[in-house]
Amino acid sequence: MQLHIFGKRLREERERLGLSQEAFGALGGVKKLTQLKYEKGERAPDAVYLAAITAKNVDINYLLTGKRLEVEALMDDAAAHHHLLIMIALKIGIDTDAMERLIFDAWKNEERRTAGKAVDDAAIGQRLDELLAQSTLARNEGIDPELLSEVMETTENILKASNITLPISKKARVIALLYRTFFKNKKVDEAVVQDAILVAAE
Repeated sequence: MQLHIFGKRLREERERLGLSQEAFGALGGVKKLTQLKYEKGERAPDAVYLAAITAKNVDINYLLTGKRLEVEALMDDAAAHHHLLIMIALKIGIDTDAMERLIFDAWKNEERRTAGKAVDDAAIGQRLDELLAQSTLARNEGIDPELLSEVMETTENILKASNITLPISKKARVIALLYRTFFKNKKVDEAVVQDAILVAAE
């Protein structure tokens, strides 16, 4: 396979995930300039890079063969929800490493609850509030966690009712856009959500 073809597919995968060259390069452990060279077909990535981006749900089959495996469709519900939360965190400027740790701790809490052990949901809630308060969006506009949660829930319900499937990166963009749309009035309009989903699905 020619390097420029691989580079074009790599750029498409990065855009599918909604990441900058710097952020995508970081997934593979390289700097922005190296990522740029990969995408231009000026340099070939090594196996360490390919293994690292594959672990972050990049469709390696598409990169190498041009045929998609629908990676997101292979994820279970928990993994898909986890990935969506990380994508939303990226969109609203939350530290994704901190978000990963918070999701892991919340998952451990659910394990403990299922086993009948005591859990501290207040601590998880407080950490989430702190993360939201530190986000880029919060510094610019403020963040309403309840509104964000309502936007996510309404979006998921309409997707399910409409039998529409969006890639996780696109769903995260839709949710972030809808959140900003509804932020001023603090009210979710289902018709607007429906329209946004239909446009995103085209």
